[in-house]
Amino acid sequence: MSARLLRPLAALREHLRLRRRLALLAAGVLEGSERDETLAHVESCRRCAAEHAELRAVVAAVETDPLRSLEPDLPLAVL
Repeated sequence: MSARLLRPLAALREHLRLRRRLALLAAGVLEGSERDETLAHVESCRRCAAEHAELRAVVAAVETDPLRSLEPDLPLAVL
C-alpha cells in the first residue's frame, strides 16, 4: 500500500480507538492522559462529540433515577 493510502487508514484506526473510550469518558472513569487524549478527540470530532453528549445524557438519567437509592424488599443475602 502506498503511504498516501496508509495515512487515512491510520487516522481511522486512531478515531476508532478513541471512540471506544467515549462511554468511559461519559461515565467519568477515564483519568490522566487517556482522559486528556479522548477529550481532545471529542473536541475535534463532531460525530464523537454528538455520541459523547448522548452518553452523558444516559449517565445523567441513570444517576438521577430514584430507584437506584431504594433498598430491596428482601435482604440481599436472601436474593
